[in-house]
Amino acid sequence: MDQQVGRYKIVGKLGKGAMGMVFLAEDPLLNRQVAMKTIDLTVEEPDHSAFLRDRLLRDARAAAALSHPHIVGVYDVLEEGDRAWLVMEYVHGETLAQRMASGALDTPSAIRILGEVAAALDYTHARGVIHRDIKPTNIMIDAHGSAKIMDFGIARLSGGRTTTPTGMVMGTVEYMAPEQVKGEPLDGRADQFALAAVAYQVLTGSTLFGPQSFTTLTYKLVHEPPPMPRVRNPNLPPGVDTVLSRALAKQPAERFVNCCGFIAALAAALGGEVPASAPTSITTAGAAPGKKWVWAGIGALVLASLALGAFVVMHRRHPVAPPVTVTSQSATPSPAAPSAVPAPAPVSTPPTTTPGAAPPSVANTAPTPAPPTPVQSAPVKSPPAQPTPADQAPPVEAPPPMEPKPNVADRSLDQARALIQKKDYVNAVVLLTRVINANPNSAQAYELRGLANQQLNLFQNAIPDYSADLRLNPTHAFALHQRGICYAQLNQDDAALLDFNRALQLRPDFTATYVTRGYLFNRRHEYNRAIVDFTHAIALAPRDANAYRGRMIARRQAGDIAGAEQDQAMFNQLRQQ
Repeated sequence: MDQQVGRYKIVGKLGKGAMGMVFLAEDPLLNRQVAMKTIDLTVEEPDHSAFLRDRLLRDARAAAALSHPHIVGVYDVLEEGDRAWLVMEYVHGETLAQRMASGALDTPSAIRILGEVAAALDYTHARGVIHRDIKPTNIMIDAHGSAKIMDFGIARLSGGRTTTPTGMVMGTVEYMAPEQVKGEPLDGRADQFALAAVAYQVLTGSTLFGPQSFTTLTYKLVHEPPPMPRVRNPNLPPGVDTVLSRALAKQPAERFVNCCGFIAALAAALGGEVPASAPTSITTAGAAPGKKWVWAGIGALVLASLALGAFVVMHRRHPVAPPVTVTSQSATPSPAAPSAVPAPAPVSTPPTTTPGAAPPSVANTAPTPAPPTPVQSAPVKSPPAQPTPADQAPPVEAPPPMEPKPNVADRSLDQARALIQKKDYVNAVVLLTRVINANPNSAQAYELRGLANQQLNLFQNAIPDYSADLRLNPTHAFALHQRGICYAQLNQDDAALLDFNRALQLRPDFTATYVTRGYLFNRRHEYNRAIVDFTHAIALAPRDANAYRGRMIARRQAGDIAGAEQDQAMFNQLRQQ
């Protein structure tokens, strides 16, 4: 084939797409191969021709604005005569449909591919783009086994007007969400439904309803649940039925918060876990109308706390470590800022008890030695005197080269930390589930998996992880703090307050807990108690912007306008630095 389109030279056919042929071409200017999709614009009805032309431009706009390792890039769009051409990244490999046709995927490969697609979809959804046609033939597997989504040909901007002419159904029906079949407004959960339909096919070898007429299939998608996955593949663990049923729910609100959360839950179920029933989305139930901004601070604290937690677990090989100083996640550090590690630290003078908090326990607030830990120090011939923190520091804080050679479990935990650092939370959950199955008493594995689940907004999954960590290490204040955040996100305020109170009994210098509990008091309209918490936090960390913002809100609601203006000014100043 010797055809020139613009500056591109067509060298061969790659296949047939929904809207036309796909060709392999050469770009002499940039000296690279590209894929070119052609769309025939000659149709009888002018409205349809205009629609196709607009669709092509929308395809280019939507895809060209996206830059993600698991999305096929769009380079150019041009028109010649009655044809339009979309110039795309050429991916040497095969589609997921071709891969499945050559044999069933093993579970790790399936989860990895689905996880990569999920990450790409969450990326596009965060930018207001919905794919609307996720299916095996639109998922490429490159030569390295990495997945890439292609064909944003029917992608639309979230909230934009639908330009589909009357009678035209866009997308592949077998993978359509019910709301898409009915022509209702769509968001990213429509793509989640399609991804779940792909996962169903990967795990069972069948589409949701098998071969059906168009009319029958659309009716079933809207009104009937598909057969449970284990009906078609009895070898699947029971939890898979629960996870896929939720992602394939007829109502979008009943699905997972995002695609990565769905795949993380699926990975855990394939590892043998039984999913817990829990709310499917984060709400602001209980907040007064027009005052969701009071609760908005919790979201910032969640992100800050997770960032702090990620720092801690990346640098902590053992369950207990002496205090270290880290940079505050919300503002420039101050010499008065507390250490932020998930281990009890001796405190000489605890701050004033917050009104409404559980009464401090002497055993919990007094300086105590670190709890028992599996870390082995040098052997001794007789019981030594009670060690001081300084005595304990060298063996606990020894640099990696001085530590004993790590075993398989240590290496797995290190790999999980690396995955969390790379924000690959789905695969971190998969790996940590394997570690926990092999060693149900690994407190660090539960802690890490809790953090990964939090990053995926799977708060209902993170809670049991932190609970297991606390069962093994009851004085782990960081786990209490994180579990409290999860409870707060699920609007279980009483449980959250119990955890925050207990965390502060163990760690009276934990600034983040004062700030987070303060925002929770703001949401409960307990503004005086919130002011006390934010004031404690500011005394510990005078440059914590979130604390000033929270106290500003509380003071304004309590009628202290002058104080609120001072906090607002300080917050603005810190944010500008």
